[in-house]
Amino acid sequence: MVKQNKTKTFTTEAWYKITDTIANAFHLEAMELARYRENKTAKLIAAIPFIAGCRQPLRTAVAHVAVYQLARREAKDIFLHDIDDDASIMDRLFEGSSFNGGDERIIKHGMNLLALQMIRGYAKDWSDDIMHMKYNPLVHRSWNFEAEEESLIKEIRAIDCPEMDAVMSLNDVDGYWDAG
Repeated sequence: MVKQNKTKTFTTEAWYKITDTIANAFHLEAMELARYRENKTAKLIAAIPFIAGCRQPLRTAVAHVAVYQLARREAKDIFLHDIDDDASIMDRLFEGSSFNGGDERIIKHGMNLLALQMIRGYAKDWSDDIMHMKYNPLVHRSWNFEAEEESLIKEIRAIDCPEMDAVMSLNDVDGYWDAG
């Protein structure tokens, strides 16, 4: 008998399966795993393929959360923003944006929430990035924060998705990419 993964909805069990897999793969300690489970950005990344009704949502969620983990820790130097990422805000999220089917409007809603979280993080980090000579597209005027934020908020509001709002609503987007 072939075992199939039939998880199609984003449940607490699915989130725990994803975070357990990430914890095992990246050797997270119990306290790190507990903090990870509270990370709204990671949880949103994991939830998008489920809420959008993608095929193989668990597989996609684990892949995207693994990229997120690599980008925030193990391969942070490789994933740091540089001038080549400036063409579009969504270019910066490319590595976590492949979905197998699903409702494109819901995927866009989730990706826009992630983009808003990201640019608010750049705005929050403005002074520190200048002090540490870290590339920041807002500091370098590659992106206009006010215009991008306004556009993203408008697009997020245009698509009603209470299931995603339960994971991360517009009011939850605080710019804390790593722990938000």
